[in-house]
Amino acid sequence: LRPKPPKAWLMQKYIDRPFLLDGRKFDIRALVVVTPNFQIYWYKQWILRMCSEPYTPDDLSNKIKHISNHCIQTSSESYGAREAGNELFTEDLVAYLAG
Repeated sequence: LRPKPPKAWLMQKYIDRPFLLDGRKFDIRALVVVTPNFQIYWYKQWILRMCSEPYTPDDLSNKIKHISNHCIQTSSESYGAREAGNELFTEDLVAYLAG
């Protein structure tokens, strides 16, 4: 018999005035490893997953404008139109912030 995995919960607050890149919502995937003795290693290359369509706060039912997850975005006709796979990387974010 396998033990039951512990129940997990995720809670988050919807940000109603998000920081946008090119008018679109995004999330950042960053890889971090914490060792048993609490050493932290941060992989310097991040991945920004972009929404396919510009953000508008008035239509919360349009997942393409609000959720940057690839499973949602691949259903959009605009998927990949601005960047391959709707992904930007660390240097793209740095350039945007500097510009």
